[in-house]
This record gives sequence, C-alpha cells and structure tokens, in this order.
Amino acid sequence: MGCRRGFGLAVGDTESPRVGGQIRIGSVAQGADGDRQLYVVPVSARAPRARADRFAIKGVEPSALLRGVESDCEPVAELSARDGEQRLHVWAVRSSGHLRGTWSRIAPGDWFLFVSRGRIFGVARVFGTCESRATATALWGPTDGSEFRLLVVFDRVQELDVPAWEYRSVLGGRFIGFRRLSDDFRGALVRKFGSVDDFAQRELPRATARAAEEDGDDRATRRAKP
Repeated sequence: MGCRRGFGLAVGDTESPRVGGQIRIGSVAQGADGDRQLYVVPVSARAPRARADRFAIKGVEPSALLRGVESDCEPVAELSARDGEQRLHVWAVRSSGHLRGTWSRIAPGDWFLFVSRGRIFGVARVFGTCESRATATALWGPTDGSEFRLLVVFDRVQELDVPAWEYRSVLGGRFIGFRRLSDDFRGALVRKFGSVDDFAQRELPRATARAAEEDGDDRATRRAKP
C-alpha cells in the first residue's frame, strides 16, 4: 500500500522522499503552475462512462460507501474527515505494467480530463493517490477491486460539456487509452492558455458556458421559425 497526499488549500510545496517506490506525501502549491501535468481519461463504453459520472464527477457519500471498511488510503481518510466534506470523488487505474508506471507519476495538483465520444465531460484536480485493495473493493466490488486498486482522489471537480476536437492542437486528435499529456502538447497548451491550471479552471468552464449559450440560442431560433 502506498499513498501520496496533497492538501489543496495549503501554501508551500514540501514533499517527502518516496519509500519503497510507492509513498510520497506532499502539498499542492498555490500560484505558479510549476510542473502540473494533465492526464487524459477516455471512457467511451457505457460502463466506464457511468462509473466516471458516479464516482469521479458527481462523487459519492464516503460515510455510506465505506461503512465498516477500515480504509488504508490516506487521501480518502483525510477528505472524509474534513468538516463539511460532502462527496468523495475518486477514480482508479488498472494495476498493470505500463499503467502502473503512468499512475506512479501522478502528483497532487495534477489534473484529469475525462472524455467520452468526442466530448470533454469533466475535469478534476488530484488531491492524492494510494494503492488500496480494501478501499477499491468497497468502491468497485471484489472482482474489480483487485484489478483497479490504484486509486486517484480528487478535491476539485468541474462538470463540463465541450467538443474535444476544439482542443486537438493541445490535446492531440486521438483519445484512446489513459495517458499523460506529452511534453510537446503540454508546452503548446501552456503557451496558448498560460498554464495547466488556467486551462482546467478557466478555459474549459468558459467554453462550456459558451457552448450552452450557443445551444440555447439555436433552440430559440428554431422555435421562432414559422
């Protein structure tokens, strides 16, 4: 079991060394974008999309979900104990060779971009990660809990509805398989939008608002036609 935890409202950037190749605990620095990374999560099939909507975007009640389970996932325990914390937002990566390697690079403050059938439907900021079979089993059941035990916990989530093709110059044109945005695409994104944080927290919500407004205008125009 290993954990990396970030405190989203903390100032400063401290990090303890990794232990046994798994454990790193740190805090999310405010201000400069620094080394923030963006991870793209395509979920086109019905079951993964439903799981992403429920667990990552909308979130679940931690007290009900984890009742009777002694969670060894520090980020889950930390967020569940916060005053006023209503929902737990979590995702999982399959415990396999190259995916484990990608998961091991995820750090507090990084962002996840959820994509389905050509549309970006959510973005989430990483609070921390952990490997926990017990927590994963409580979330996904005993079969998937064993395979999907590399957990990613979020502390800021925004539901979106934006065509992914509008950002193909900074995200790439293919959305197949979980991946970290390449250095070239990340560089293009930072040059165009200022930072990964600005892209996730400003550009994408604005684009969603614009799309909703345009859709409303189109419906009004169609209703006005004789």
